[in-house]
Amino acid sequence: MPITDAIILAGGFGTRLKPLTDSAPKPLLSVGGRPFLESLFARLAEGGVRRVVLSVHHQAGHIEKALPGLRRFSLRVSLRREPKPLGTGGAIRFAWPDPARACLVLNGDVLSDFDVRELQKEHRLGRAAATLWAISVENTAAFGVIETRSGQWVTRFVEKPSPGQSVSRLINAGLYALEPSVLQRIAGGRPVSVEREVFPQLLDAGLPVKVCVSGEGVYWNDIGTPEAYLRANLDILRGRLWKGRGLAQKLWGKPDKGLNLVPPSARVAKGAKLSLSVLGPGCRVEEGAVVHGSVLSREVSVGEQSSVDGAILSQGVRVGARCAIKAGAVLGPDSRLSDHSRL
Repeated sequence: MPITDAIILAGGFGTRLKPLTDSAPKPLLSVGGRPFLESLFARLAEGGVRRVVLSVHHQAGHIEKALPGLRRFSLRVSLRREPKPLGTGGAIRFAWPDPARACLVLNGDVLSDFDVRELQKEHRLGRAAATLWAISVENTAAFGVIETRSGQWVTRFVEKPSPGQSVSRLINAGLYALEPSVLQRIAGGRPVSVEREVFPQLLDAGLPVKVCVSGEGVYWNDIGTPEAYLRANLDILRGRLWKGRGLAQKLWGKPDKGLNLVPPSARVAKGAKLSLSVLGPGCRVEEGAVVHGSVLSREVSVGEQSSVDGAILSQGVRVGARCAIKAGAVLGPDSRLSDHSRL
């Protein structure tokens, strides 16, 4: 039977994304002009999930307040507030919807078009205690590496390996199908890492752990840094998720001829130039301004003759006239740039 329950791990502090997360938790950051959580809801619903529990801690009140306004794609969504940070394993134990039933677990910071039904299928066929989604990357140093036998059965986990420590290129991509036997092995009353503790313990106990490896063309992006966050938005505009069709358009709409996503409430002056950019509600781009390859959150204004190139402007940013903001710039919420500023 398909797994219809899921947990989204959304309790992190978003430290690497500061200052973007100073006023909003990572799951609510705008990606493609919509709160990031909606892309996770859409994928889970497409994969047959019916009930989702959000495991939250940092800025939990913001998520609770925003939830009624999010598109849920017919999912029943509830929140569980961790009383203290419990780690990935502890959060799974805390939020597991039904101890008698299997559950999917999804990291709350991965943008992807991977079809959850593929993981469901592999898990049913393998009859494993846990099935992990894996992707292949060239540089594994920043990830949890998975070593396998016969390309599908896990033999060892290596977290952030040093050079020569593992020849595998498969990494943990942040989506799991877990049986109740896994829940029973997560210790209570303390923070637990599912990656460093629980999964290796399953192997030590002789329980079968399987991988479901993505084929070529599947998009994957951990949006945990400003660089990755900007790339995610630009990749949406370029049609790199779901080839720009189907669920992509349902989530984010269709970019205009300049590969921009501009909501009806934004105002772009006729003499302004906009390309490969995402604008949030209430944005204003004044006469003669140029915005390229950038993300402007809600209520951002760019003054006359100013240029913004490859930057991220948080909610409420005000850019004066004749300013120049170059690639890599990240402005926190409600920042102000006076006329003729350079950044």
